[in-house]
Amino acid sequence: MISAATEEPYTPYASGAMPWRPIRSISGDSLGAELRANTAGVRVTIRRFGASKRLTSEHTRRAAEEFDAEATMVKASKRLLDTNHKLYRAVTSILSKVRQYWNLASVEYPVRGVRLIRKSRIEEFEAQMGDYREQLRVALQELDNAYQVLCDDARQSLGELWNLEDYPATISQEFGFSWDYPAIEPPDMLKELHPDIWARQQAQVAAQFEQAAVAMEAAFAEELQRLVSHLSERLSGDDDGKPKTFRDSAIENFGEFFERFRKVSVGSSEQLDAVITQAMGLLAGKDPNDVRKSGDVRAELATGLAEVQSRLESLIVERPTRKITFEDD
Repeated sequence: MISAATEEPYTPYASGAMPWRPIRSISGDSLGAELRANTAGVRVTIRRFGASKRLTSEHTRRAAEEFDAEATMVKASKRLLDTNHKLYRAVTSILSKVRQYWNLASVEYPVRGVRLIRKSRIEEFEAQMGDYREQLRVALQELDNAYQVLCDDARQSLGELWNLEDYPATISQEFGFSWDYPAIEPPDMLKELHPDIWARQQAQVAAQFEQAAVAMEAAFAEELQRLVSHLSERLSGDDDGKPKTFRDSAIENFGEFFERFRKVSVGSSEQLDAVITQAMGLLAGKDPNDVRKSGDVRAELATGLAEVQSRLESLIVERPTRKITFEDD
């Protein structure tokens, strides 16, 4: 069941392409300026063990001979450890969660490796990342304890391809992650030393935030459109004379979307706010079982979703509308 949120109201976007018609509602400043004032850059770096390695030229040549192929046309590698082992997967699963959380807690910024997080959410972000760090520490300790067994198994499995030099003394040092908050604004001292350069960099940062703001709105609008389209398709028509079935997630995913919008967004156009508010009201209190059992509930929901979809389509336009580029002087 989805509850209507009472608090204030991601996804990759093509470089420079903006499929969204940005109509701002923020008084005085653009949404880019609002984003700039209320967010900080956040960067996460993840380190993983290189579990595969290219074969030597000699082994590649011999492998090619087995298929009567030219060695120059063959690439071959070996897997150093059983990456499906439960302890190995426990470690990589935590690192995957770290990356996923970073993506969900922030929005894209047009600088490689940097995303934007609301300043008011940094404390929450720190706590969660600290929790992941502790989870990783425990998982790596368990993997280290089993490392010799994994190496012995690999020695037997690889046969002649085994090479002790491929393996570090301990596996735990090969995994890890870190996070920081890189400066996005040009340094203040530049304003005194080179005011012309500082002014150009200020303009570039402003343009980058505008691009990030447009992309943020596009991401939310397109994600909502996908959710609405999927649920609408499940509610329309019959399969063999019976209403189409759908998973609980078809409705529950809306709740996750509304929560992410509340946490990540720093504001949006009046049109997008209105559409999302309408969708929240439409889904509030809707239980998947009630939707399955009641034809009236299904019909009411289908009608409301059609209205939401129509309003979304009026906001999303064909790309590209404009493109921001940054040229080096």
